[in-house]
Amino acid sequence: TTTVSPDITVSPQIDTSFKVGLDEEGVGQELGKRLDPLSAGIKALKDQLAQLAPKQPLPGSEDPLKIKAVEFFNAGVDAYKKDEIGQAIGHWLDALKLAPAYAHAHNNLGRALKEKGALGAAIEHCNAALRIEPDSRSVHYILGLALAAKGEHDAAIEHLGKAMGIEPDDADDHFDLSRVLAEKEDAAPAVAALARAIQLDPRYRDKAKTDKHYDPIRDDPAFRKLVDAE
Repeated sequence: TTTVSPDITVSPQIDTSFKVGLDEEGVGQELGKRLDPLSAGIKALKDQLAQLAPKQPLPGSEDPLKIKAVEFFNAGVDAYKKDEIGQAIGHWLDALKLAPAYAHAHNNLGRALKEKGALGAAIEHCNAALRIEPDSRSVHYILGLALAAKGEHDAAIEHLGKAMGIEPDDADDHFDLSRVLAEKEDAAPAVAALARAIQLDPRYRDKAKTDKHYDPIRDDPAFRKLVDAE
């Protein structure tokens, strides 16, 4: 098994029936092709969990409400990792009832609610977390995605830009910023952001080839040159 996190393991299902007659290099190439989907799946799972505040240690305080809030929070993280998103949301809401300024709970609710399509509530919790932790890269990123999904492109660009400023070498930030800029038909900055995303993670070139967010600039010569390059 391949361990993704302390709580998650993925059992790779790989077809090892290689073609007869492959030399050593050919076998390596064939194995690489067959491992690519598995690697992509693991990366997608890691990317998803990267925006999630992890489980927290129980506080040393004797305040039973704070302790219970952390227990609810950690139960939400466990549920989310099992893809039980609705249950995770419930646990994090329970945590906030006990500790309304719990920034990690607001962060994770923003992520989960955005996935569920509850964009207004996601934005509300992201803004609540930013009032507590204004320099949180993950909250700016999640908020940017939620605003983009609502069609509020300028605000989305602002928050994705802030996320990039906090962590300049995160490929996701550059890629998602380029998608929003493409939807606005701002071809030059969209291509520049995409180029940086590809530089950081070459797999974004293939993603851009079929991503519908790039449809408004798909005929732009600079975009075509970038995505068609090998």
